[in-house]
Amino acid sequence: MLYLYYKTAKVVKTHVKSFMIVIRNTGKSVIFMKRMIKFITLLVIITLCTMIVSFADSTIAYFSRYPKDISIYISRPEISMKLMLNDNSIETIKMKLDGKEVGATYDAEREMIVYKPMSPLSPGLHTIDLEVHISGWSNFLAQSWSFTVRENALTSFPSVSDEQKQALNYVNAFRESLGLSSLSINYSLNAAANAHTNYMILNSRTTHDELQSNKGYSGGTPFTRAKSYGYNGIAIAENVSSGFNDLTKALQEFISAPYHRLAWLNPYAQDFGYFGKNGYHTLLFGSMMARHDEIVTYPYSNQTDVPINWENTETPDPLRNTSDSQIGYPITISYFSDRKVTSVEIEKFTIEDSLGNDIKKYSKSPENDEYLIDSIIIIPEEPLKGNTKYYVSAILTVYFEGGEHKKVSHTFSFRTENKKTYAYDDIENHWAVDVIDELAQKKIVTARDANHFRPDAAITRGEFSLYVSKMLGLNLRNIEGTFSDVSSDTPNSNYIEAAQRYGIIKGYQDGTFQPNKLMTRQEMAAVMKRTYEIKTRSTTDTTDYSIRFTDNADISSWAVDSVKLCSKLGIINGRTDGSFDPFDSTTRAEAVVMIDRLMEAID
Repeated sequence: MLYLYYKTAKVVKTHVKSFMIVIRNTGKSVIFMKRMIKFITLLVIITLCTMIVSFADSTIAYFSRYPKDISIYISRPEISMKLMLNDNSIETIKMKLDGKEVGATYDAEREMIVYKPMSPLSPGLHTIDLEVHISGWSNFLAQSWSFTVRENALTSFPSVSDEQKQALNYVNAFRESLGLSSLSINYSLNAAANAHTNYMILNSRTTHDELQSNKGYSGGTPFTRAKSYGYNGIAIAENVSSGFNDLTKALQEFISAPYHRLAWLNPYAQDFGYFGKNGYHTLLFGSMMARHDEIVTYPYSNQTDVPINWENTETPDPLRNTSDSQIGYPITISYFSDRKVTSVEIEKFTIEDSLGNDIKKYSKSPENDEYLIDSIIIIPEEPLKGNTKYYVSAILTVYFEGGEHKKVSHTFSFRTENKKTYAYDDIENHWAVDVIDELAQKKIVTARDANHFRPDAAITRGEFSLYVSKMLGLNLRNIEGTFSDVSSDTPNSNYIEAAQRYGIIKGYQDGTFQPNKLMTRQEMAAVMKRTYEIKTRSTTDTTDYSIRFTDNADISSWAVDSVKLCSKLGIINGRTDGSFDPFDSTTRAEAVVMIDRLMEAID
């Protein structure tokens, strides 16, 4: 299941003589769970206060003083003010830091007055007084502001890790495939990502918003945290995930879900920061002001490996008015502009295969989807065909603030990936197909009948014992009669007794095992906790870890620690209503996914 938290803010547009400043403030925050793993994507673009100063016939614009009215976590911040000269020139710059004049300069490329202290600033309040004299002007620009350096401020940023480079390379490879500019590592964003990841770990929460009362607090919002660590950009997009020890897996899931994907497509993004630890990941994208109009699509033109289907588990569900869960891979078209886009209307949209057959589809645009502004989402009603070329043609009307609009035509094509042959006949379009197929290839899971896996059937205690025993590669023996109801004729009997000898399964007080009884969720948690502790040769302590299920009181006392550990490791998550449902059964597909996560946690 996918969760989305979305908010929209204002757009401020200011015309300044021969140029136009567009400051976009559109926030999209996305929280989702893929294969029951939590993900959060947040897009926050912050409005800045722009000051226009006119002298005679010339005009300049200044804004974005930094750091201003905030507490920062770095002791050598770049002190700056954005200053757009509009063909004017600076005569002198006088900046005072705490009453002492310092050597501030003008960075023409960034259009910014900057100064970085030579040595760390002491904790506490600091003031800036700035005077800028413009050539030929009798008046001058004067500004004063202050900021606070925190007690635990960094004196220098950590070096870039291999994992941070890996994340950057993955993102840049994705952007390169779309013809978008590469991002660069930004030390301030790395530091902000580091702080937020540690906050999530300390509080066992996957979230964007930090509470000051919680451990590891570093700022309430992504924008605040980025600024607190010295970032000078005007737009921040934050992606957060938990539950994947593999960084690549954590990154891959965002691209398929169409709402989440939009945060990756900004052609004006320049800076990147990342930090991951204990299965938690935080990514930050820093963006600058838009400078031209651009259409960005995904799949991109001539892409050759497009998946045929998508597991619709995103919330808000882009198909919330339908019941379809197995559909084709989503297509998105976004219109980026230096003007505020207020809406995009679909005049005409077609998808055709190589034979000219029209593909039935669901269309989402700002007209019928409150979560869209400058993008449209098209989702085929059925999975696409493998190794097939598809042609997309769109005619859109883009509306801008002030009533202006333009008609846009765009065509492109893509090819789907080669159709894969799977281990079982009934898993191809299932949401857990990749995990089931992978574990089948490893001889860990088996069919229930003939070549059918029956992924949505509830798993029994005997079947789960089989899977865990195969995962561990346990040695088998002749049946010893450990349980009164498990004989040599009982399916999976050798594996049941092997798991019992290994100490990972237990029977009932009457001496039975009841292999055909459905396995409850709390029983599975207990088995996986024992497996984890035996394989890692460790004793887990969950005393300080709290679970936040609505039915905590229903969990049997003997299973509480097991549920805590499995929740902490991201192996078992709650239901959509926030409950754990300890006595409910689990499908065979869900069980396979849990075993896969258990293997990751052990590794």
